[in-house]
Amino acid sequence: MGIRIRIGDNAYEASAYSVQEDSTPTKSDDSTGSVGALTFSIPKTPGLHPWMWEGLNVTLADTRRGSTIGFVSGVTENDHGDIQVTCQSRLGKLNIYGAQAQPFQGTLRDAFAYYLSLANQDYALLVDPQIVDRPVIFQGWTGELGFYLKQMAAAQDCEIALVSNILLLRPLGTREAVQHKGIARSRTYGGSQLARSVEVYYYNNRPITEQLVYPPGGWSDEVEVISVGAGQEIERTLELSASVTSVVQPVMQTFVGPDVSDASVYTVVGDDGLPIPPQQWADQGGWLRVTVDPSTNTLTLKVRGANRIANKDRTIIANYSIALGSDTSGNRYSTLRILGTGVAYNKELVTVRTCVDDSLTGTEVGITIDNPFLSTQDQAYSAGVKSARLYAGHKMVINGQLTTINQLGDNGSAVYPKYSFDQAQHQGKTYAQVRTVNLGKTYYDIEQAYYAVVRSDFDNQVFGNANGVRVWDNISSRYYRVRTATTDPATVDFEAEDDLTNDDVQAFTEPLTYALDKLRYDGLTYTHRDRMGLSNV
Repeated sequence: MGIRIRIGDNAYEASAYSVQEDSTPTKSDDSTGSVGALTFSIPKTPGLHPWMWEGLNVTLADTRRGSTIGFVSGVTENDHGDIQVTCQSRLGKLNIYGAQAQPFQGTLRDAFAYYLSLANQDYALLVDPQIVDRPVIFQGWTGELGFYLKQMAAAQDCEIALVSNILLLRPLGTREAVQHKGIARSRTYGGSQLARSVEVYYYNNRPITEQLVYPPGGWSDEVEVISVGAGQEIERTLELSASVTSVVQPVMQTFVGPDVSDASVYTVVGDDGLPIPPQQWADQGGWLRVTVDPSTNTLTLKVRGANRIANKDRTIIANYSIALGSDTSGNRYSTLRILGTGVAYNKELVTVRTCVDDSLTGTEVGITIDNPFLSTQDQAYSAGVKSARLYAGHKMVINGQLTTINQLGDNGSAVYPKYSFDQAQHQGKTYAQVRTVNLGKTYYDIEQAYYAVVRSDFDNQVFGNANGVRVWDNISSRYYRVRTATTDPATVDFEAEDDLTNDDVQAFTEPLTYALDKLRYDGLTYTHRDRMGLSNV
């Protein structure tokens, strides 16, 4: 076994290390999960200057665990002993605040690549082939990049991990820990807040090109009439039911009917209710402009009132309205219409019941989930079911320790190239020629050289694969998903949350009907039946 550390351009032998990795959440109301951390010790030797290491890139390579990358965040040095180095995973570079994303339409792979580009980092990325071409329509947003990446992954039933120094987006539940590697485990049941239901918003996202975005949903008599004083400048925020990349600037007209929806236009009336000619409005310093806000779902409207325009009574108009008179009574309706390009949405709410008896809780709604990446009703119900389980009291957590987590192989050792690989490398050469090429090298040297070829293969990775992996527990008869994994050269410590799915239960109960299944577990509550997992006992 070999452990090598590279800090900047220099390599070091590490005497010990610990890598802590969290999986991204599966529930849309959950933003937990750190970016991960790496700590290690380096023997203190003359000539080292650890005070220069802060911020430098770090690579850890373990022939049994794989490799991972990060950057130095702190160093502890004393007069005797090792140098203690603390690093943050490279995922920490995604904690970008104030990131601004435009509305997006395309594949999930391209969306992932676009969001990662906002971090201004040179990331290698990979999207699992099962989901790489999945079509998506996303709203624009502004905020913390890492938070929105978690939101996107949860809505798409995916997870993000750093594997083989590659940022990977993959479906949930594709990997399972080796079963016979368990050393010790403990289980915790319950402890969650009870509620009768959870609520989930979904957005019905759809792409638009120069379609009406203001007023949202079209004109009604409830749309505000905006007014401005002569020679004054005002600013208003216009709420949209769309996320826009651009808008068509409104053009002043002398008439705009209430049903107009195919043009960016407006009219102006004076305080006498008569329309102002566009040329006169402009000549006297009047104007109206809109700009897209960083959130992409609001606009900033600026209006300046014209000066020295006389009304029908030959008095100077003091106030103007972006409107027209609807009748002779003085009533006015807004004429401001704005077309935009981007993603329109229609926000709707669904309620998912937890089936908790009213006698057990006075809380009606446990949580209201508002994830802008939830576009369809199916996605909303899927998100709601995940959270409803928690508010139904079905919280189950397992802590344990493994010698390794590796989907392939049964001993936790690195997967080296096969003999056929060696043959291919030396095709056409005699044994003597091969011996000459490797003169002075030990079998270990050659083995390590071959391992370097496949070091980055996912099969050789514990780092990035331990977090999010499914773990089967015989005692509770169910699967758990690892949320936190702490790896050192000897073991992998983990904490995992309940991950028993409907597919798991259906596969277990086939070919029983619902009636037969109900008869089998007659007398048990839904909670008790759930706690039994995939067991008939």
